[in-house]
Amino acid sequence: MELALSSDDQTAALYPHPFEARLTVTVGEQLALAFEVANPGDAPLTFELALHSYFAVSDVGAIAIEGLAGCDLIDKVAGGERRREGSGPVRIVGEVDRVYDTAGPVTLVDPERAPLRIDSAGAGSTVVWNPAPAKTATLVDMAPDGYRRFVCVETGAIGDRSITVAPGARHTLTVRYTAP
Repeated sequence: MELALSSDDQTAALYPHPFEARLTVTVGEQLALAFEVANPGDAPLTFELALHSYFAVSDVGAIAIEGLAGCDLIDKVAGGERRREGSGPVRIVGEVDRVYDTAGPVTLVDPERAPLRIDSAGAGSTVVWNPAPAKTATLVDMAPDGYRRFVCVETGAIGDRSITVAPGARHTLTVRYTAP
C-alpha cells in the first residue's frame, strides 16, 4: 500500500518548502515501512520525522528494550538533559520520553509475547515513550491504567539527527518489524 502527499498552496501555510512524500507499507513475514521525501525545490530541505509506533505489551513494568545500552540520549522528562544510557536493557519505571542517538537495531522483549526486532535505515533516532500514571491522568483518550499496556518505540530523525535533502534529491527512512 502506498500513500503520497505533495506540497501545494494549502500545505504552504504549514510548511513553506516544496516537497513530495510517500509512505509505502508492506505486510508479509514482517511489517515494513518506507517513508520517502523528495525535494523538488531549489534550496535544501531540512525536516524531522518520527514513525509513531505504539506496541501492545502485557505489562509495561515487565518489558525490556534491548539495543540502547551506552547510547547518548535526550531525556525530555528531565527537561532535555543530555546523558548516556547505562548498561543493560531499558526498563520502563515511571514516565519516559527519551530520544536516543541511534537507529538501532532494537528488540522489544515482553515475557508473555514473542520478541519484536526493529531494524531501520536512513534514521538516526530511536524514541522511547510511556506516560506513566500522572501524565496518563491528563490524557482524555486513555483509561487511567492504559499506560500499563503499551510502549512507544519510534524510529525517527530528530534534533541533531534531522534530515537534510539537497535540491532534486530524495531520502528514504525505512523500518522493519520482525518477530523472530
